[in-house]
Amino acid sequence: MDRARSAGRLLDGRVAVGKTASRTFTLANTGGKLRVRLAGPAAFAITGGTCRGASLKPGKKCTVAVRFAPASAAGFTATLTAAGKKHGATATDVLTGTGGELGQAPGGHIYWAAGSTIKQASLDGSSPQTIVTDPGTPVGVAADPSHVYWGSTGGGDGIIWKANPDGSSAQVIAAGQFNPGGVAVNASHIYWAASTSLLDGSGAIWEANLDGTSPHAVVTGQNHPFGVAVDGSHIYWAAPEDRNGNPGAIWEANLDGTSPHAFIGGSDNPLGVAVDGSRIYWTDSGNGTINEANLDGSQPHILFGGQDGPASITVGS
Repeated sequence: MDRARSAGRLLDGRVAVGKTASRTFTLANTGGKLRVRLAGPAAFAITGGTCRGASLKPGKKCTVAVRFAPASAAGFTATLTAAGKKHGATATDVLTGTGGELGQAPGGHIYWAAGSTIKQASLDGSSPQTIVTDPGTPVGVAADPSHVYWGSTGGGDGIIWKANPDGSSAQVIAAGQFNPGGVAVNASHIYWAASTSLLDGSGAIWEANLDGTSPHAVVTGQNHPFGVAVDGSHIYWAAPEDRNGNPGAIWEANLDGTSPHAFIGGSDNPLGVAVDGSRIYWTDSGNGTINEANLDGSQPHILFGGQDGPASITVGS
């Protein structure tokens, strides 16, 4: 592919928290197979179109549908890139959007799992309190403007929960999820990892609507997946060394679970995964390191070592 051209309006303007805006971008290609990536916060997401994995003849076109769904009253920026697999990126659009006030965002809080509880505090560390007492062992906490979500282990019957920001009205989203070691949310879906006690490829990455409906595995055949993260176009997770001695790796798939593949290898026991607009970060509890790479998997390197079994990780401004 020599060149691709994009034509589409940016996702600008103010969109109320909890509402959405969508745009369709058109790409014209002189030939070759396209790789389309949306790098940025989960407020932006690719929701459809014909470009993903397309092989376009010269002069033909395909489309990419992008949704903007802000989770807070703030400004957001993402980058939509179409790359030819042989000749690199050839078309880039910067997407911007601003979330408007809706009055329901819990903002200013941090949530974490401790023992058998979910705790909450202000971002400055003040007013720490227990908001949920879980009958199991909670792991993998995530939050959006209206709910807090977590996975809970216990007796082999793992559960995915959601509750109001103050911990009230806790409800089960999905049961029977062994060792749900990682939870992530975007504007419309929750994702989590689930596995068995064996590294036999029976683990999966699951997805459900934010109200808990339609839970289903979008990626199967995984070895004890952990540490789920999500951005506007992909799901990311960690997989440890398998029972055949193959090294651990960081995996990615499209938001609908298609095209799953390990794109960063060589880890011992990767656990936590986080992404920002241009990079991916992960922990390796086996060798005690915090690691970083570009979102396409290039230039992986250790940020720093000497850590004692690092697990979860997140990034923020």
